[in-house]
This record gives sequence, structure tokens and C-alpha cells, in this order.
Amino acid sequence: MASKIAVIYVPGLGDRGLKFQALIIAAWRLYGVKPSMYQIAWSEGDKIQPKIQILVDQIDQLVAAGYKVALVGASAGGSAVMHAYLDAPHKVDAVIGICGVLNGQMKVSQFHSRTNPAFVDSVNKLNLRQAEIASTGGHKVVSFIALTDRIVKHQYSLVNGCQVHRIPIVGHLLGIAFGITVWSYFIIRAAKRTIRQNA
Repeated sequence: MASKIAVIYVPGLGDRGLKFQALIIAAWRLYGVKPSMYQIAWSEGDKIQPKIQILVDQIDQLVAAGYKVALVGASAGGSAVMHAYLDAPHKVDAVIGICGVLNGQMKVSQFHSRTNPAFVDSVNKLNLRQAEIASTGGHKVVSFIALTDRIVKHQYSLVNGCQVHRIPIVGHLLGIAFGITVWSYFIIRAAKRTIRQNA
């Protein structure tokens, strides 16, 4: 019997009022998964952990309902899904980054330090979890990167042992937009395959 799969999508900065993006993510149900979107509200509050705990609580509810859980994080959302994965490695079955900040080594600009303090805290805390990242391993992590990305450089989207796939488009924002729409079939396929491989 095939597993029930839930996919939680976490967008990056500027994640307020994303009704159109929410409609796009809802359409992922056509791939046979239960999709939802969790908005971190990066510009509100300066601590990431309470926001991650809400995400982990959602994961717990899905697991209790019999779902395998895949997390998809775009851009800054990659750091959030990595925190959730490290907090609940036995409950998260796949982690997908789309031009995502996955390893905490990114230097955050002064502008984002002022406007998105929760992102700064997320990156700083993730950087402190390098030993956890190394011990948990990247076998459940798949990173989709654009051909070029000047905002989240490729080295910030990699963890040891992860799979890497290129989205055939140039640029950070275009990479995300293309990833969640035209390339979404491959995103969900990677999530399903990773779940099967780690069952």
C-alpha cells in the first residue's frame, strides 16, 4: 500500500500575503500529495525557535495522522526546514531546498538584519548546528539550485551527502518561481523518491 505523503512548503522572505503562491502550492495535490504552506513571517519577531516549533507541531500532527512528511523550503525557507529536520529527524522523511539556505554559512546583509531579524537568527542558529547537520547527514536532503544565483550562492545550498539538481533557469527569484511551477513535478518526484529510499 502506497504511503500517504504530506508536503509542507515554507517560502522565503517577504512571505506575507502570498495568496497566489498558496494557490500554486495547493495545486501540488495533483501529484498525489497533501500540500500546505507555512509562512514563517520573517519580518515579525527576532527569534526563530518559536516559529520552528509551530512547524514541528504541524509535522507531529501529520505523522499522527499516518503521513510521511516532506518539507520544501525556498530561499530563507530552506533554513527553517533544516531546523525542523534537525529537531525531528525521525519524523521528517525528505527535505527539499529550492535555491535554499541549507547550511547556515551565508552572510546576511545589514538590510535583512534590520528588516528580517528572524532570518538572521535562523542563519546564525543553523550555523551553530554544523555538528548536528554532519551527524544527521544529508541522505534525506535534496537541493535544487538555479544555473546561477547571486543571492543564495550555491555553496549555501549544500550539505554533506545531499543530492543536487539544477533548475534550468538563471537567477534566484526566477529559480524559485520556475521551481514551484514548471519544475514542481520534479520537486515532488524527488520528495517521493527520497521517502522511498529512506523507508
